[in-house]
Amino acid sequence: MVNRYRMLLFIFFLSVFFSPLLYDESAAGVPTVSEIRVTDVTSRSFSVVWISNEAATAGLRICSDPDCTTAVTGIIVNSDGNDTTGVIKATVTGLSPATTYFFQTETTSKSTSQTTVSPTTPQSVTTETQTTRTYLQNSSIRPFGNDLIYHLVYGANQTVETGAILMVSIDGSSYPVSTWSNHQTEGGVSMPGAIADLNNIFGASLHENMNLAGNERITFLEVRGTNGCTLERWRKVPAELPEDLELVEVKMPTSCFNSADINCDDLVELGDIILDINGYGTYNGHSCFNPDLDQDGDGVVELGDIILVIGQYGTAN
Repeated sequence: MVNRYRMLLFIFFLSVFFSPLLYDESAAGVPTVSEIRVTDVTSRSFSVVWISNEAATAGLRICSDPDCTTAVTGIIVNSDGNDTTGVIKATVTGLSPATTYFFQTETTSKSTSQTTVSPTTPQSVTTETQTTRTYLQNSSIRPFGNDLIYHLVYGANQTVETGAILMVSIDGSSYPVSTWSNHQTEGGVSMPGAIADLNNIFGASLHENMNLAGNERITFLEVRGTNGCTLERWRKVPAELPEDLELVEVKMPTSCFNSADINCDDLVELGDIILDINGYGTYNGHSCFNPDLDQDGDGVVELGDIILVIGQYGTAN
C-alpha cells in the first residue's frame, strides 16, 4: 500500500512538472501576436500591421469608446497576410475625419479557429483632418513630384522573398505609410523591393499631407516577420529638380552624407556607434543583418566596422 501511495505521489509530481511543457499555446493553435503598429492613417481610414506566430486570418474590432463596448458601424475592414512570415495588415475604411477611434486586433488560427484579441486594452488612433495641401506661392516649397520611393527589403535570411512589410515615415510625420515587399526586376535580376507613396504621409502639426521639398530624413522600418528581425534604417528624400516638377516617378532615396552617419541626422555621433555595436556579430544571411552597419562591406558586422564609425566621430554635414 505504501509503495502504491509513493507511485501515485511520483505520478502526481511528474504531471505537475510536465504539464506546462506539454501545454504550449502556439502548438495548441492559439496565435501569439506581436509588434502591433498603426500605419496609413488618413482622414477616412487607417491600417494596423502586426505579426502572428502561425498562419491566421485577421480582422479589426473598431470601437468609439476606450473600453471597446460600442462597436463602430458602417465601416469596412479588409485584411491581408502572409502565412510564411506571419506578417498581417488590416485596413479599416469609412471613418470620419479628425475622430478618435479605439481598436483591437483579432487573429484567428487557420488550424484550430481559435482567436487572439490584442492588445488587451484597446489602442487609440485619431484620423487626420484633411487630404489637401497648402502650397505657398513664390516660395521654395513646391508641389512634390518625386513621391514614389523604392527601397530594397530582404526576407529573414537576406533571401529574395515576399511577405515583408516596409513602413515609411518622415521627420515630422504623424504616422508611417506601409507597403508589401514584392519582387522587382532590375537588369534581369529579381530583387525584393517595396514602393512607398510619400504623398500619403501626413504632418503631425497640421494633420494634412506633408509638403516635401527634398532632403527630409526618412525612417524605414522593415517588418520581416516571425523568422526575422524588424530593422530600422534611414535615408533622405531626394531633392526635386526643376525638370521633375509635377512629374510622378519612382526614385531611390538619397543616402546619408556619410556611411558612418547610420541614422542620417547629418552628424556622426554616439548614437551611430551604438547602432553599429547593436548589430555586432550579424552577417549576410543572418535574420537580423543590416547592411548599413557593415561599413567595410565584407558581409559581417564586426569590430572593424565599429572602429570605422568611431573614426568618423564628430564629422558633420
